[in-house]
Amino acid sequence: MIPHVLKRFIVLEGIDGAGKSTQMNLLFRALSQMGLKVFATREPGGTPIGERIRKILLDKACSDMCLRTEALLYAASRAQLVEQVVKPKVNDGYIVLCERYILSSIAYQAYGAGLEVEAVRQMNTFASKGVVPGLTILIDLDPRFELRARGADRIECRGIDYLDRVRQGYLKLASGDPSIRVVDGRMTIDKVHHEILGLVSAFLNAAEEGRR
Repeated sequence: MIPHVLKRFIVLEGIDGAGKSTQMNLLFRALSQMGLKVFATREPGGTPIGERIRKILLDKACSDMCLRTEALLYAASRAQLVEQVVKPKVNDGYIVLCERYILSSIAYQAYGAGLEVEAVRQMNTFASKGVVPGLTILIDLDPRFELRARGADRIECRGIDYLDRVRQGYLKLASGDPSIRVVDGRMTIDKVHHEILGLVSAFLNAAEEGRR
């Protein structure tokens, strides 16, 4: 399937605790203050069906869930999000900001948990109908630098070594893809925001110039 790049679709990625939610809120506010139409969403979730899937995925009572089931549930939530939110909002002229997307599945289920990279990639290409973001911001952070208490949900219970593999997977994926920009998550919240806003503004300006 040929990738369908949506220029007004921007994704924030990173390991648990990297600050994605905080930076998403700051970016949404900044772009809105610039007079742009912005819509923010998250994965898994973002739709009524996706939010129900999210509860299952993060529930520690589902500790016996096999990895293939986990990967398929993430893909199912993503399919619903693309169909109900991402494509319609972009078509309506919004800039769609999303916390996590396909890169998360490859980093977490493949590099982190051991499923085949290409199998996870193909599954999510099918689920997303080939829709990919024009820009992905990866907030890179060593999990040992993150001091927040662990064990809040089923995924975080896998620990530091698992998140190490996820982080290295993210970095490997970013090294071969110019649409993924890496930001140092060790900086202060304000500095991370300033760098992300600069990258997003430059990307949107270039995309606008390309349409003229």
